Amino acid sequence: MARAGYILIAIGFVFAALYASITPKAEDQVQWSRYLPGLIASLVGVGLIQFTRRKTATASDRVAANLDTLRTSIARITKEMVAFDSAKGSMNIDAFHRHIDETFRDDLSAFAEARKSLVHVHGIKAYAEVMNDFAAGERYLNRVWSASVDGYIDEVVAYIGKAREQFERTRETLHRLDAS
Repeated sequence: MARAGYILIAIGFVFAALYASITPKAEDQVQWSRYLPGLIASLVGVGLIQFTRRKTATASDRVAANLDTLRTSIARITKEMVAFDSAKGSMNIDAFHRHIDETFRDDLSAFAEARKSLVHVHGIKAYAEVMNDFAAGERYLNRVWSASVDGYIDEVVAYIGKAREQFERTRETLHRLDAS
């Protein structure tokens, strides 16, 4: 159905462009009623695409899989953050950003991809609470990465702990939501 939506959008734009190209330039007034079929086709196309996306996002098996992805991703992230935080004293400054790339990127991406299911199950307020902590942890981890590349060891050490705390809060919030 989404494909039909994209086709309708394309037809609407082509129709409007075709009309615009054959309209005499001497006319002072645009006859908007001639654009109406193209506009209607495009709006119906947008509606079909939105309907398809909403239907796909709320499918119960997909929501369950996404919630499982959220739980497993944040569990791995927090486990690795605890190990990362405890190993920070023995790591070379150049090793931090490579470790982040190798260890965290897949789980961070998976969590971000699955996050929309939180709204369908727990509502927008719970989504905001989870994502506020997660985004803060991700920002701190990105700051560690940047500080590592730039050679600022004090900033690396400080922000690893802050990132760990935010990810642990995210995990705790998800556990609390699951329990309720």
